[in-house]
This record gives sequence, structure tokens and C-alpha cells, in this order.
Amino acid sequence: QPKSVYIDLSVLNTLPDAELANGMAEVIKYAAIMDKTLFAYLEANSTKLRARNLDALHHIIKKCCELKKSIVQKDERETGLRRILNFGHTIGHAVESLSHYRIPHGQAVAIGMIAEAGISARLGLLTTHALERLKRLVAAYHLPVSIPKTMTAESIIKATAGDKKARGTAVHYTLLERIGKSRIGVPLSAEQSHKLFSR
Repeated sequence: QPKSVYIDLSVLNTLPDAELANGMAEVIKYAAIMDKTLFAYLEANSTKLRARNLDALHHIIKKCCELKKSIVQKDERETGLRRILNFGHTIGHAVESLSHYRIPHGQAVAIGMIAEAGISARLGLLTTHALERLKRLVAAYHLPVSIPKTMTAESIIKATAGDKKARGTAVHYTLLERIGKSRIGVPLSAEQSHKLFSR
């Protein structure tokens, strides 16, 4: 295991805006699944973060490192708790694959988060207000909030069947209960997914 992790924030200045946005998708994920205070910070500081304010970047990067450390220490090999990090990735990976990887990972995860939060809302786990907050936050960082029109629900659901979270005939999702709290391993069959899926 590493003894230290070194992060040079000045490297972020070498990235185009689109790549910075891709990274922000993962930051938003951490906030959505386990830290409502970080979520509120991202809402209040989107202009600063998009402008690469070092103090704001330092705050969110440090917080995300702390959050991931707390998860990996408890579940190094993804047998339980670490699956919390899969939020947005089940549908996100399907979108990424169906685009033949022309859609970058961060954008695909952003699309996946909104789609999976939508499933959460239709299951009655998440309020419509919380879903709209997540949509607004994702959009504030210039990330997509909807599935490309070229992709059908059937193609996405079929692609999720090959996901590592698939077990038998069901795919196990990480869904949201509220901003800052998630539910791990919610099994949905292809039929259930189709009923709950929305563009």
C-alpha cells in the first residue's frame, strides 16, 4: 500500500477545460453518494472551480482523497462498501461502450449519474427535488445530463448486462436515497430496468 499520495495542482493548468470537466464528474459522484456538505460546496463554488481557483481545487481534491481512503481502508477488494463508487458507472460504462469510446469517461459517468438517479426517483428512493439538484450541478460543470439520442433504452440495458455488477439475470446498481446517501447493490432485471429507464 502507498505510504503517501502526492498531487501537484499546477498540473491541472495544463489540461483543456473539457478534461477538467471530466474530472469533476467523479468529484460530483463522491459528493452525491456520501457527502452532502461537499455537494453544497460544489453548488456554491462552480465558477471558482471552473476558473481553477487553487484554494477551491485544494479543498475538493483533499476531501475526495479522504472519502476514497475511508472506503478503501474498509473494503480494499470491492466485496461490499467499495461498490458505493459504482454510482453512475453502470449506465455510464454502457454509454461509453456504445459510443465506441468517443464519449469520454467523465461525460459518460455524468450521463450515468443522472440516469441512475432517475431510476432512484422512479423507485421512490430519491425525491424529484434531489434529482433536479443533481442535474443542475452536473450542468453547472458543463457536463451532459441526458443520454445521446442515437442510443436506445434497449441497447443501453443490453450493454449493462455485461457489466461487472451483473449477477445472473440482474444488474446490481448503486442508487441514491438522498444527496449524500446511497444504497449499494440494488438488483434490477432487464425488464425492471426497462420500466424504470427514461431518457
